[in-house]
Amino acid sequence: MSRAGPPSFDHQMDPVVELYKPDLSFTASQVLTGGDLAVNISATGDYFVRVRNLNGSTAPYTISVTTTGTPPTFAAPLDLDFGFPAGSVGVADVNGDNRKDMLVAFGHSSPLGDTLVVFSQTADRSLALSAALPTDVMAGGGMTTGDLDGDGHADIALPVNNGIDVFTHVGPTSSPVFIPLAGVKQLAIADVDGDSHNDIVAVGTFGARVYWGPGPAYSTFTSLTTDTRGNVRRGRESTGHSPNGLLDVATSPGVQIYGQTGLRTFDPSGRHVPGSGRS
Repeated sequence: MSRAGPPSFDHQMDPVVELYKPDLSFTASQVLTGGDLAVNISATGDYFVRVRNLNGSTAPYTISVTTTGTPPTFAAPLDLDFGFPAGSVGVADVNGDNRKDMLVAFGHSSPLGDTLVVFSQTADRSLALSAALPTDVMAGGGMTTGDLDGDGHADIALPVNNGIDVFTHVGPTSSPVFIPLAGVKQLAIADVDGDSHNDIVAVGTFGARVYWGPGPAYSTFTSLTTDTRGNVRRGRESTGHSPNGLLDVATSPGVQIYGQTGLRTFDPSGRHVPGSGRS
């Protein structure tokens, strides 16, 4: 797409180019990416191009269609240089606008000590600072996200000194609910027992523990093991266990799988994955 004639204040295109399939369903628009509109067309047919102007000008324009090479897997990165290290990062839609937002946690040793920073994604894929939320004292690592209160928006859980900070209804004035538990290193959020409420899986010096939803208070829990654990993953039943459809919990170092043998009941010995090493 190019402008016809020199640009001027009263006669200039600010174009939006949209492509529609033969059935008139929307395919793509460069308004979200900027520059040229590059689309992979794998089926033959009559495609339709719609051009409109964001600023209302009636300037003339030309359209050219050319072949292009395979685009890169990822677009150019959006760099954010804080000038000092961050503890952990999350990507989730915390404000319910159907766009993923960026979440950055800074631990107590950072100039932004004990702070959760929320960058909201805008319609043009840029990021806007929307909240800087104080947390309890923390190292900054281990952040996880998921809907903990059932409102359809992502919430945030962070390991902090002697517990877990849970942020729901994330906004400029949000404050965390504190779950006391010393030695937390890593968290995961999933509906472990299949009751449609997300749960929090925590691992650390105490072993592994599942806090049962609904949240955000999470006062009921089940301990899987008392062995020190460093990281946590969750997944469906694997070969060798009864296919009951319930989630299992996998921890490391030395991958250990704790199968959920019945509702909120786990194999206490765990199942070591050969070749993964032991702690």
